[in-house]
Amino acid sequence: LRNAPELTGEILYVIPKGSVVRASMSWKDWVRIEAAGWSGYAKMDYLTPIVLNPEKHRMTSLNLNLRQEPNPDSPILMVIPAQTIIEVESILNDWGKTSYAGKTGYVSVTYLVNP
Repeated sequence: LRNAPELTGEILYVIPKGSVVRASMSWKDWVRIEAAGWSGYAKMDYLTPIVLNPEKHRMTSLNLNLRQEPNPDSPILMVIPAQTIIEVESILNDWGKTSYAGKTGYVSVTYLVNP
C-alpha cells in the first residue's frame, strides 16, 4: 500500500496475502483502497476483485485477537488490525471461525461489524 499511485510512492503498509480490502476509486492501473485502517494505493495487478457477501464478510471494529480455540482463555495466534475485512466461515456461541494472514482461528463476533 503506497501513499501515491506510483512505484516511487512511500510504502505505508504491506497487506497480507489473501486479505480483503475496500476499493474506492481507480486511476490508470492503480486503485485507492482501505486496508487494516490504512488508506493508500495499490497496483491492480496485485488485487483480485470479489463481491462482498453480506452473510460472510465482516469488518473488525478494533484490533482483534485471533484465537486458537473459540474461548477468551485460548492462546492468541495473532492480532487482526482494526477495520480489516474478514470472511467468517462459521459462528458458534458468539465466536466466528476465520482465516487471516495464513492462520485459521476464532474471533469474538461482538467486535465485528458490516463493512
